[in-house]
Amino acid sequence: FLQNDLLAQASARNQARGGMAPDPDIKVRTLLDRASTKLEARFSAQPLVEAATRRTLGYTYSELGMHPQGVREYRRSLELYRKNLGDDHAQTLHTSAGLAWEHQEMGDFSAAEPLNKAAFEGLKRVKGPEHPETIRAMRDLGVLYARMGRTDESLPLIEQALALDKKVLGADHPETLRTMENLGHLYRLNGRLHESQTTLEECLDRRIKVDGENHPDTK
Repeated sequence: FLQNDLLAQASARNQARGGMAPDPDIKVRTLLDRASTKLEARFSAQPLVEAATRRTLGYTYSELGMHPQGVREYRRSLELYRKNLGDDHAQTLHTSAGLAWEHQEMGDFSAAEPLNKAAFEGLKRVKGPEHPETIRAMRDLGVLYARMGRTDESLPLIEQALALDKKVLGADHPETLRTMENLGHLYRLNGRLHESQTTLEECLDRRIKVDGENHPDTK
């Protein structure tokens, strides 16, 4: 990851300045944890820089499967954005969506739901119903409802998200295909097996068209 490379370079420079030889075997987690502990002091007069950096750290932790740490960074980022930009600013809402997803990945659905709702409704007001971030927030809310067993609420959201993805991004866009796959699995959960098979087959055909037969997502 680019973020990890930059953190590694910064850590090596800091170690060198302190008379320490850079450790080439240092773990990414150690680099991220060090960066996190230094942020508040370093950017005490620049809260929005701290907020943006913590959100990046949260995303990076998430990509590494370290969701509790991701929650910690996203939560602090969200606090800073709310305080300095307000609840309806796009950055606040984007961060709310990120925190909601971290809670989803940890199975903490009760914590995720109000964050998902706030992100979706807020982005719809601020960026419009057809903005890609709004559509993604709609899909994430639908996925959350499916995970909670609330498929009657999930299905119309994901169907609408797919229609909007196709309109705004195109039928072969990765976000569209991700939504299509979600919908195919949701049809199966609802016992709509023919629609599930048709949707998942279309999704696979489009992935092969875009990525080729040897791509991991098409095998």
